[in-house]
Amino acid sequence: MKPALKNTLLIAVTALCGAVVLVRFVPSIRCGSFDSETAKANDAAKQWLHFWPGQFDWNIRLQDSRWKPVISTKIPEAESALAATSSVLLSEAQVLDFTGESDPHDPSTARPYLLRSVVAAKYKQIEKFRVDVNARSRNSDIWIASGAIGTCPVAMRRQPIVVWLDSPPGEVFVTFGVAE
Repeated sequence: MKPALKNTLLIAVTALCGAVVLVRFVPSIRCGSFDSETAKANDAAKQWLHFWPGQFDWNIRLQDSRWKPVISTKIPEAESALAATSSVLLSEAQVLDFTGESDPHDPSTARPYLLRSVVAAKYKQIEKFRVDVNARSRNSDIWIASGAIGTCPVAMRRQPIVVWLDSPPGEVFVTFGVAE
């Protein structure tokens, strides 16, 4: 092999290896840490996380029409109401105040409850985040799940929701997951 070709191949392989190493470690370089306001919101959201013990036996997913997010201007008031409990029974006037809407558009005997939930902090607009509300048929436990997709840590924020339930929640479980 000619020395010039050998040097060219050596440089190409070295550059390729360097590129592979750079690509492998870019996520850790790119991620960084949260700014102080986001870190504070994330820490507060962590206090609302509550995982269930035991099996994955959630078999009822509540329809999206059965829950509404608390509007951003009312989140501080809703957080205060949920400071010592994970659920609060609401009057129809409180529902209108918290959500801007009066009912779930579903004629039922369900009653409105203010519940804890967390969502990705980057979603400030109500219509941008996704929450799944699940129940167990054997009791009145509720599981509120949310999450995001990413290769870096995803900051969370508290997002209270109003859910119309047929009976008071026994326990409210709140989870947030990040998938790659």
